[in-house]
Amino acid sequence: MSAASRALSFLLVVVVVGSAAGPVAAVPDARLAVADVTVTPGTPTVGAQVVVDATVRNSAGSPSPVEVTQVALRGPDGVRASADGVGSLSPGDTLAVPLATAFDEPGSRVLTLHVEGRTADGTRVSVDRPVPVTVESAPPQVAVGTGPAAVDSPTRVAVTVGNPTTAPLRDVAVRLADPVGRANRSAAFVPTLPAGAETTVNLSTVPDVAGERTLRVAVNYTDASGVERRVTRAVRLQVAEHVADLGVEVRRAPPQEADDQAVPGGLSGLVGGNGGAVGGDGGESAAETDSPPTRFVVEVTNFGTVRAGDVVVTPVAGDRRLPRQRLDAALAPGESGSVTVDLGDVTRSGPVEFRIDYRAGTQRASTTTTLDYRPRVAGLELTDVDVVRTGDGSLAVSGNVVNVGRGPAQGVVVEVVRGGNVTPVYPERRYFVGEVGGSDFAPFDLTARATGPVDEVQVRIVAREDGAVSTRTVALPVPASDDGGGVPVGLIALAVGLPLAALVGVGVRRRRGGE
Repeated sequence: MSAASRALSFLLVVVVVGSAAGPVAAVPDARLAVADVTVTPGTPTVGAQVVVDATVRNSAGSPSPVEVTQVALRGPDGVRASADGVGSLSPGDTLAVPLATAFDEPGSRVLTLHVEGRTADGTRVSVDRPVPVTVESAPPQVAVGTGPAAVDSPTRVAVTVGNPTTAPLRDVAVRLADPVGRANRSAAFVPTLPAGAETTVNLSTVPDVAGERTLRVAVNYTDASGVERRVTRAVRLQVAEHVADLGVEVRRAPPQEADDQAVPGGLSGLVGGNGGAVGGDGGESAAETDSPPTRFVVEVTNFGTVRAGDVVVTPVAGDRRLPRQRLDAALAPGESGSVTVDLGDVTRSGPVEFRIDYRAGTQRASTTTTLDYRPRVAGLELTDVDVVRTGDGSLAVSGNVVNVGRGPAQGVVVEVVRGGNVTPVYPERRYFVGEVGGSDFAPFDLTARATGPVDEVQVRIVAREDGAVSTRTVALPVPASDDGGGVPVGLIALAVGLPLAALVGVGVRRRRGGE
């Protein structure tokens, strides 16, 4: 086929209508044609605006100019859009006419572009051009939200999918098309998303490189016509460096009857930067006196950039590991959590280490802090002890039982131990002291007899401390002479590790009772 033939076949020849009585002309006075039609967008959707751009041309060989009176877009239901009084076309001229419309239902259809005009002598001319259009259902609305992101830390990706159409979407699959690292949960599925409804699915990814990254999400679905389709969304994600940093604060627990009151004293401080709280148990205030003396609050604060999960607090006193406590929930950056630890089983003063093990993102981490713990337990010692030996072999032991601890000792009994030529005798074989409070003292007197050579006498102290019975024995030297002179023994320490220089002799004597 020649070029001229193809040109003639492309144009739609307009029939020129003459007078009512005259015959129909075989060749019109003007050659009006639709040179081009463009549909934007190429794949329109339900409810969205569709623009049909028509290019109308008066061919160069036309003997007359044409006044274009109307350009209309027609469908089975009538005229969908039109433009009147468009303009004049000289031979060889073109004219662009945009027409806008919208569709309520998906599907394929053929519209008709109808162009009417008049020549210079008033003759009516027209041309029609078919316009095929396929309308799809509206794509789902997709919104993507992310939480704080850091290297080697699971990052939550919340994807909200909405169905703006009047028909349900089926087989909705939400996937991480580019997870910027390793995806923990890369996909989620929704069997059916009803018309007008929306749903949110949670995905998770672990970024591998710090900096600004692009996260892409893809949503695949099947529309009402049964066609599988796909939409994508991209969001910018700022990924921080991996920083694992838990700060730890240890403080005395407030009174149980007023848990919301702040408790002064006993505060060990707060240290960030991979550190913890280090402090001692200072002087007692009124609030401390009313609070449980062995209960402490361990508060953990996340100063890092990654989420801290599986946080476990383990107290260690010496070589003894105390029961562990676990935080109820993970800590996001900036969040705090606390547990209460009871040190009632720790009976000796000294450092108590709190070890905090946790999962920093996908890595394991730990930190420690130390509390200088001074429990309220008794510490019994003997002071101002005199051992007197008479000529008949009688021994008299006198002195004071001193409690240098912070807790009371109940049921204190001092007695002479039989053995080594020493026998306890009446009237004071055993001496019942009773209760000795913290930082208090009580006198005692004991009598015994030496049945042979004696260099020392054994004195035993029996007491009940915090419900447990303790027994301690101390050896006191016996004077070699038998002139009745006494040997001042001075301070005898019975509690291991207590400073002797902290005590001074007390000359006041108080009799409680003897046997």
